[in-house]
Amino acid sequence: MSLSGADPISELVAFASDCQYEDLPAAAVTAAKHLLLDTLGNGVAGTSAPESASLLAAAGTKAKGDAQVWGRAARLAAQSAALVNSYQTHCLEYDCVHEAAVLHPMTPLVAAVMADAHQLGRVSGRELIVALIVGVDVSCNIALASTLASPFFRTGSVTALGVAAACARLRGLPRDQIHHALGLAFEAMGGSRQAHTEGTSIMGLLAGFAARNGLMGCDLAEHGIQGPRHILAGPYGYWNLYEGSYNHEAVWKGIGTTYRITEIAQKPYPSGRPTHLAVDAAKALMLEYDMAIADVERAVCAMPNTVTRLVGRPFVADATANYAKLCTAYCVASTLKSGNLSQADFSAEALGRPDVGRLAGNIAIMTDNNPDPNAIGPVTLTLILKNGSQVAKTIEFAIGHPHNPMTDQQRLEKFWSCWKLADAKLNPEQGHLLVDRIGQLDTSEDISDLTLLTNPET
Repeated sequence: MSLSGADPISELVAFASDCQYEDLPAAAVTAAKHLLLDTLGNGVAGTSAPESASLLAAAGTKAKGDAQVWGRAARLAAQSAALVNSYQTHCLEYDCVHEAAVLHPMTPLVAAVMADAHQLGRVSGRELIVALIVGVDVSCNIALASTLASPFFRTGSVTALGVAAACARLRGLPRDQIHHALGLAFEAMGGSRQAHTEGTSIMGLLAGFAARNGLMGCDLAEHGIQGPRHILAGPYGYWNLYEGSYNHEAVWKGIGTTYRITEIAQKPYPSGRPTHLAVDAAKALMLEYDMAIADVERAVCAMPNTVTRLVGRPFVADATANYAKLCTAYCVASTLKSGNLSQADFSAEALGRPDVGRLAGNIAIMTDNNPDPNAIGPVTLTLILKNGSQVAKTIEFAIGHPHNPMTDQQRLEKFWSCWKLADAKLNPEQGHLLVDRIGQLDTSEDISDLTLLTNPET
């Protein structure tokens, strides 16, 4: 393979350098605001995760700085704050997702960009919006070019490139340095799916590694360190090494005109996004047929192959919360028990409910004939009732998808539920001010102190 020509990454580098706020459609700007608030809310809620305090202690023992740890009084150096805040955002499985790209682009991105804004100072709201849109487009377009289901956890891998592009743009780096920042972030990339498969509590840290690696790549490039250039299509570039097969031409035609941030889905439930279609189906059947868990003998859930691999795991008696959040059978059974799916359904007590465990063990997961290797829907849930009858529901787009969006009221209700989940008691007045400031983001001259509003001691 010749490396004499330009790698496809060059076009994304040019977009990252040239994108202007004035060229952005209103839908992209609005989506950036909604998803920024959603991400900060999730990051605050993540302080309630058992390992959150341990991670903060590990990250803060050696380095101090000015970047705010969301929902806590602590401040860390930018790379450490990006790692911790990204972990907190993903650890409860509540963060927004680009379904077709099969990744959480905002999680490492917001953590890194806001940490960078702290150390840069005097970053305008419009500059922040552009950086977020650039970062999402870089990571999502690269993922969308894949023609196979990735064996890697893309949130822990390719999102580092979106982070590097966004932070480089925020700093005003020239194209060549943006390119090097992406190359250096690529060389630090990881993202094994093993932690995801086991459902370990470290899953959220993969997003943290991506946030740190992207920011580190930008730091290195700004100081003159050079990275590889053919990081997408090179023989050991991202597509060949991490994906195995790709076709980028159709995706690349949308660069600068199709803004992937408008395609991101918000989560109404704190579980793996592919479980949401089955949860929505369970809720719809409960409402339509006035039933509860006691009425159900067993169930069958038919879903695309990618979904089966991600969330088709069997329920086990000693399941951790992280494992259960990625177990469709448990999420469906718990929904039929509670009528909804919330963080309370993943407590140790909830995970041990006998009737939920019984039904979860009697839910069969089947793979349908969907040819799209990255599809997460449609999903069909069939309930076989104890009276011998069957009822079924098919969901194509779960609540929160751009084709089935959450209302403004639902978004705010989720934000406030996250605010109340925080380990420390947060000031409601600061929460209201955060909502207002993000709503007026495009008129703000300086957002570098925005996340100070999540500090319980402010």
